[in-house]
Amino acid sequence: MASDAIRHDTCCFCSEMARGQLPENFASASGLHNRGIAESRHFMAIPSISPIAPGHVLIIPKSHLTSLAQTPPSHRDEFVSFVEMLGERIKCQWGPTAFFEHGVGECRTGGCGVDHAHLHILPMDQGDFSNVLGRILDDHALSPSRNLLDTLSELSSSRSYLVIGHSLEELRH
Repeated sequence: MASDAIRHDTCCFCSEMARGQLPENFASASGLHNRGIAESRHFMAIPSISPIAPGHVLIIPKSHLTSLAQTPPSHRDEFVSFVEMLGERIKCQWGPTAFFEHGVGECRTGGCGVDHAHLHILPMDQGDFSNVLGRILDDHALSPSRNLLDTLSELSSSRSYLVIGHSLEELRH
């Protein structure tokens, strides 16, 4: 369930934001200590401590949400603008990007090992993305493509889901 409070005692992302640095076990393993690279009023961008590829970034809400479907409607335009800005910066430095989130349904934890919402921005060319999407579609039916704002409006915070796309204008869930 969404909460405006941060949960620095139970959530690694909330703890990191509250302390302004990574917990020691992550810092020693990754060599990073403070990884905030950009922020808006309600969101923060951090590099992944376990990147799939160079340039792999996570966008996290500053309040504790277990999925981006719980993003308050009043914060969604800010989220979209922030993701667009970061996506362009990553694309300029690392090339084409893909976006994905595995949203955890309410009353569930740890869908991807962390029960704090996070959108991945991952440098990935169209060919690699098409292969990944094809493998996913072999096992799961996903909705037709939608833009990020429409996708957020369609998601249910009560069910787990996957959002994936090669652009913010063509996301499937």
